[in-house]
Amino acid sequence: MHDFAEWLAGSAMSHDIQIAGWVIPLSQSIHILAIAMLLSSMLMIDLRILGVAAKSETMTQMSHRFAPWMWTSLVLLALTGTLQIIAEPMRTLNGNPMFQIKMLMLALGIIVLLSFESSLRRHTSFWDDPNRRTLTRVLAGSSFLLWCAIVITGRWIVYFQGA
Repeated sequence: MHDFAEWLAGSAMSHDIQIAGWVIPLSQSIHILAIAMLLSSMLMIDLRILGVAAKSETMTQMSHRFAPWMWTSLVLLALTGTLQIIAEPMRTLNGNPMFQIKMLMLALGIIVLLSFESSLRRHTSFWDDPNRRTLTRVLAGSSFLLWCAIVITGRWIVYFQGA
């Protein structure tokens, strides 16, 4: 990975991004806004699962309302994150443990999102079943904590050096 990071750091694209003083701050700003969009959408669904908000809506209705926001924010995060990696590949691709942890948790987070949406299509009543209230609340809380951990490790990337 080190060789790839060095190659990318020496590429014209990486150099052009670094020279253009507005690209990295704009990318980081969009990245932060997309994080807020993702977390707030997830929080609304989690609050519904916890029985705190939108009690009159079904989980399917909540998912239809907030899933497009979550997936749009994930696309924005992927685009801006890739741009930031291209701009400074040695910070992330050169063995940075926080980047590696973030990517593993991100993969898990996406699997959780896909599993949630799949379960809503197959078993719509699962998330509203009073007999499963404890399980669904634990799942909702765990999912939200996972995404918070992804955000935290993402922020810590800048403070850890690669190998």
